[in-house]
Amino acid sequence: MQNKFEKTLLESGELIRRGRGYLLGNFGKLIAAVTAAVACLATFTEIGFAEIQSARFTAELLLMLTASYVIYFSMESAGERAGEESETYLQAKEAYRAAKEGIRGEDLTALGDFCLAYSAEELAFRKRAYLLAHGVAEGEGKTARQRRILRRSRRMRATPLTPADLLSGGQLTRRSELKNPSAGKVFRLLLKLLPTTVCMTVTVSVMLTAKDNLGAAEIIGGLMRLSTLPLIAFRGYAEGYRYTSGALALWEETKAKLLKSFLEQKSA
Repeated sequence: MQNKFEKTLLESGELIRRGRGYLLGNFGKLIAAVTAAVACLATFTEIGFAEIQSARFTAELLLMLTASYVIYFSMESAGERAGEESETYLQAKEAYRAAKEGIRGEDLTALGDFCLAYSAEELAFRKRAYLLAHGVAEGEGKTARQRRILRRSRRMRATPLTPADLLSGGQLTRRSELKNPSAGKVFRLLLKLLPTTVCMTVTVSVMLTAKDNLGAAEIIGGLMRLSTLPLIAFRGYAEGYRYTSGALALWEETKAKLLKSFLEQKSA
């Protein structure tokens, strides 16, 4: 009985993953279908544009924008959580966890030196790649173009890399391990509450009244205005999923590779 239950759970999870992949893969078709539906609605109705200066237009625009932002960021967050369950992210996370377990407290100083050296090497590589892509060698400067390219390469700066960057399980909110995280905590919390504050201000100020003579044209117009919301929701979900399973998974893999490189140097 237990094996049958576990099998059912596994099959359900696989079905959900396939469904999610199908939706993400056919996002373009969804946009095309909704656009075609909106075009059909517009074909059989009189098309007109509301006056931008009117109070009604401003109120409807403000309400739709607020709803769009709330839906987008909510679904983006949901997409990130779903991306954390993807095979790509889980494999990258496991590889990073295994690499991080090899770091001991006494390795932090050496790891800091490794980070500095790697940042310097990465900067030198970017400069060489930039000059090579533009066909300019270091030391040249006979023409105005060559001098301009050399100046740009010399203005490049190293990407900061610290042990905290490699050992932190999530995104860092500070650039130094010695900075007290409680400093500026209230300000960061207020910034996070800003979207909620704007949303609440709009929703509290809205007064809804029933429309008179609600006919087919008014219903079609309302459907056209609302047609963008499901697209915004799906776009936010897809963006969050791609961020976690793509960019964030790649960052986890990069940290794992750097830590493995450091451990190999230490044991050499």
